[in-house]
Amino acid sequence: MNPESVKTLEFLHRRGLLSSTDLEFGLPTVDETSISHRSCIVSVQGRPRWFVKCGDPVRSHGRDLGMESTVHRLAARHPLLAEVVPRCRLIRADGNLLVMEAVSGERLTPPRFGNGHRDALRAYGVAVGRVHRTIPPRFGAAPWMLSALLPQWGAYEWLPPACGAFLHRLAAVREFREAFDRLRLQWRPGCLVHGDLRWANALFDAAYSPPRVWLVDWELAAAGDPAWDLGSVLADVAASNAIENRDPADWRRMLALCRPFFAAYQSEARLAPEVWRERLERSVRCAGVRLVQTVIEFGHDSPPALLQAERLFLPAIHAFLLEAEPPSGGARDEGSPGARV
Repeated sequence: MNPESVKTLEFLHRRGLLSSTDLEFGLPTVDETSISHRSCIVSVQGRPRWFVKCGDPVRSHGRDLGMESTVHRLAARHPLLAEVVPRCRLIRADGNLLVMEAVSGERLTPPRFGNGHRDALRAYGVAVGRVHRTIPPRFGAAPWMLSALLPQWGAYEWLPPACGAFLHRLAAVREFREAFDRLRLQWRPGCLVHGDLRWANALFDAAYSPPRVWLVDWELAAAGDPAWDLGSVLADVAASNAIENRDPADWRRMLALCRPFFAAYQSEARLAPEVWRERLERSVRCAGVRLVQTVIEFGHDSPPALLQAERLFLPAIHAFLLEAEPPSGGARDEGSPGARV
């Protein structure tokens, strides 16, 4: 066991989260899961018990767990939110170390979502609807992507050159600039939003009846616009479709694939029809912006990866931002092609 793992076990023991018995009979295991933050799963006798997450102490590269700490404090006061966020047992005073109960569940994957696994989609919609019923104090900020085409960013020096070049190509198109401007001006910070919904941040847990989805990794949470979260889900579907099928995205078909998610969300969020129609329209536009962000994320891997992502996703970006008509009707999950979204 490496020194960092030993330190983790000693810390949990000092804070009363591991007993002496836990340490004596079958030493707990520590499995590293770090991506942007140092994180690990601590298992006792082969069963995951704790998920430990520690931010960069100097908060470089955006590695600040302050927003996630805020969400866990909110969950302690909002029962609906507590049903979709893993229970947090310890928040260090500086808010930059969290110990959460390990939850069962599998990360949502494009095949599960795209191939019509309706239970997973419904559970995902319920989870996001419960998040959006939480009204927090104002915190966080709108996604920077909404302003990404403004000239204030100059040459995007902090991004890989291929990413900056891609944004310059978009900014050269007046229609794209205007679409981004409209969404930025329409931003409505009315409820808690996750801010980074994606396959990897949703855990589908079939052990419950009905199944549930846990939402994790809340570093970009904010008091924000729910349309951004919904658009992020729609963008994930479109990106997965483009990668798997190599064909341009039809925005109506993407909405149809999301029908069980949207129906469960609308029911859980308890939205009046006119409110839902307006939110869904903005969500479709947000999906276009979120796909631009996805291309940028590919660009952090390599310039060829960005160019491939641009070829695959640009038709969907264009469709969501410039072609999609305002959706009408409800989000009935009737399981038939004629059901309206």
